[in-house]
Amino acid sequence: MGHSSTGTLALILAANDERVQGVAAFAPAINLETRFPADLIQGLRQAGVSDLATDYSPHTNEGKLRNKPVFLFHALDDSNVKVAESQAAEARMKAIGVPVTLMVVPNGNHYDSMIREGIPSAISFFSKMR
Repeated sequence: MGHSSTGTLALILAANDERVQGVAAFAPAINLETRFPADLIQGLRQAGVSDLATDYSPHTNEGKLRNKPVFLFHALDDSNVKVAESQAAEARMKAIGVPVTLMVVPNGNHYDSMIREGIPSAISFFSKMR
């Protein structure tokens, strides 16, 4: 479970570690290639670093989540990460058979909505998995 950048990390970890049985991500950046400035990505590539923004982007690893329940949470008025990113991820995941649930709330911006509604909803989501 994670919020914002740790939500991104939680998705990557869940996709790449068989011990993780499910994941909740609150307002995560899902496509790191579009999140980071193009010159930063190009600089990493020129420095000989593997394509970090591709290889370790949740977007690239979605197929590895096919057997793991995914709970995504986002507020419509999020000023840091656009809700469209979670909506697009949900559509892609559903299309490839990932058991994904997206909860979108009208307000609360990037943080408050997670505290008020996101965490309790994720707890309920995971409680139903038992």
